[in-house]
Amino acid sequence: METITLATKGKWKHFLVSELDERQLQELIVLVKPLYTWFSPKRATAENIRARLTRQDTSCVDIIFLEEKVVGWGVYYIREIDNQKILYRDGTIVDPEHGSKGIYHSLIELSLNREAPDHLVTRTQNPRVYESFQKYSQKGIYPRLDNVIPPQHIQKIAQEIEPSVDPATLIVRGVYEGDRFQAEYHTSRDPKIKEFFLQKLQPPDAFLLVALV
Repeated sequence: METITLATKGKWKHFLVSELDERQLQELIVLVKPLYTWFSPKRATAENIRARLTRQDTSCVDIIFLEEKVVGWGVYYIREIDNQKILYRDGTIVDPEHGSKGIYHSLIELSLNREAPDHLVTRTQNPRVYESFQKYSQKGIYPRLDNVIPPQHIQKIAQEIEPSVDPATLIVRGVYEGDRFQAEYHTSRDPKIKEFFLQKLQPPDAFLLVALV
């Protein structure tokens, strides 16, 4: 493990899932399962977690530890579309007891520094994720708050990643179960972003965010 700089000292491990043998994969599932259970208790079976971690041949997992405890982890994979390197974040979970310590941003930065992608992409209904992606999108982020339709290359990336997406709005309908809009994490520091999400999305919906890194 290597040391990283957080508000609290931490350590991290990186895994390329396709390189793990069965024993190592099972150990990885055990490591990430407690936070997965907190975030999505109905889906936190070993089978579902395995499917999430092995969804793509390029799937990678980063785990952050504080005092040997897993306090955050994320899974991402790499795609190449029209000679553009796409980093798709397929899930990031941070222990709520360790919020505001830079763990979420550290997970993103670990993957960005390692992969150096052209675009950072994820699916979310959480305005805080949009806020975070703004930090890394020096060349712009879609969907835009001014409702400008994404250019064709952004629409193509979105449709390659998520075929059911509306390319003009980058909305993906009906992907979540239940009403998660009341969750505390849906609050936002930026009222414009919060209002944008509330106006555009119904409870089961999400945006496909595409940030030009």
